[in-house]
Amino acid sequence: MWVGIPVIVLLLVAVIAVVVLVGGTAARDKGNQYLLDPQNYGATGTSVLASIIDDHGVQVTIVRGLADLRVTPKPDAHTTVVVSNTAVLRPDTAAAFADRVREADRIVLLSPSSGTLSLLDWPIDGDRDPGIVPPGDSVAAGCTAAGIDPGDVVTARSYGYRAFDAGPPAAGAHNCFRVGDAAQVAIAPDSLVGPDLVALNASMTTNEQIESFDNAGVSVRLLANTDRILWYIPQADDVASASEEQSILPRFIGPAFLLAFFVVVALALWRGRRFGPVATEPLPAVVRAIETTRSRGRLYRRAADASRTAAILRVHTLDRLSGYLGLPYDPGRAIDAIGAVPVDDPAVTTICDAVTTITGRDLGQVSALLAGPLPADDAGLLTFTTELTTLEKEVRRTP
Repeated sequence: MWVGIPVIVLLLVAVIAVVVLVGGTAARDKGNQYLLDPQNYGATGTSVLASIIDDHGVQVTIVRGLADLRVTPKPDAHTTVVVSNTAVLRPDTAAAFADRVREADRIVLLSPSSGTLSLLDWPIDGDRDPGIVPPGDSVAAGCTAAGIDPGDVVTARSYGYRAFDAGPPAAGAHNCFRVGDAAQVAIAPDSLVGPDLVALNASMTTNEQIESFDNAGVSVRLLANTDRILWYIPQADDVASASEEQSILPRFIGPAFLLAFFVVVALALWRGRRFGPVATEPLPAVVRAIETTRSRGRLYRRAADASRTAAILRVHTLDRLSGYLGLPYDPGRAIDAIGAVPVDDPAVTTICDAVTTITGRDLGQVSALLAGPLPADDAGLLTFTTELTTLEKEVRRTP
């Protein structure tokens, strides 16, 4: 009894874990509606861009929130960090994020606000052209930078960015696809901020615009310049330090649960029954078919009805032959029909044909034995029984 309880508990825990995992996977597969989210399959999502990058052989790891970022392998020189949903960053979470990704090769911010850029303290600022850009308008690169050709054309927006150093634009900074002074792509190289920083007007990366102009090519070249992409999506409920996370459960719940688990295991081992030595049993006796047939014949002979005895013996022989040959036959129906007016049975005809094919005997001889007249005396019954046994041996090819 004690053994069954922990097993049932463990099985229930496993089932609940599987249900939660499958439910979570199904929910993720349905996507979401978050702006610039790689699992948003709508017009404002970036799922197409993520799929294109994956097709290029670059691994895309999606991380949501600081808690997951802390347990994800730390970005290194072979990793590009892409950040969307930057509006929820606060001074403490921005600092924690910057510290975690400071060894990455490149950090790409998708449509960050001026406030977000100020929090991160990077030499890029937001800028807006005073004019109005018509819908569907485009702008050429007008610069040469890593991943950007001067002839590239992307979707134009009036809001953009400006990479700078103290004073005039730095020699290593690039402001590309400018509408007035607002660049759609601003790049501050590693000589200024550690990792390359790219502020990107993400309108060109959305599912709605990714196929327009050179949006797809420019986006892929800017993001997929390393072996791995860590796509980080900050969450509004992020906390800067793991020590600040609060739980609604008392602190002793974890150790108490672990102690209870070991207690249950100990009880199971204590109360569990051990396997004893292997018990041997004699196998049932094997009786040859001929001995069974002869015994039944002697039993029926005592009834002094040779014809009925022969009929029953034939039914049993047909039953065994049909089972061996894989053919249909109903022995119960045949026994019930003994003594009635004979009726041709198609199943018996099929068995006769199969026996003739296997043994090579004449069809008339086989039909006479399995469907013909029955003996009327004891001498005929003995001969009939012997012939049935011989025929069955020939079919089974047994001595």
